[in-house]
Amino acid sequence: MDDEDESTAEELGKHISDYVRGLTEKQRYIFMSRYYFAEPTESIANDLRLTKSSIYKELTRIKNGLREHLERNGIYV
Repeated sequence: MDDEDESTAEELGKHISDYVRGLTEKQRYIFMSRYYFAEPTESIANDLRLTKSSIYKELTRIKNGLREHLERNGIYV
């Protein structure tokens, strides 16, 4: 990884962290459980006493919000 790639990765990481810090506690738990700890949605649903469907819907909302946040900051994925 060259210096430019490393700088871009650091900037992307900062923007993702900023977005995640702005989520509700429940949304943060869902996001981190699924994408950082790679927990199955069924496990997350059981932990929160929700349906798998509601977890999928929340993940979609979170991902869409993250995409919008990144695009507002000039990052397109």
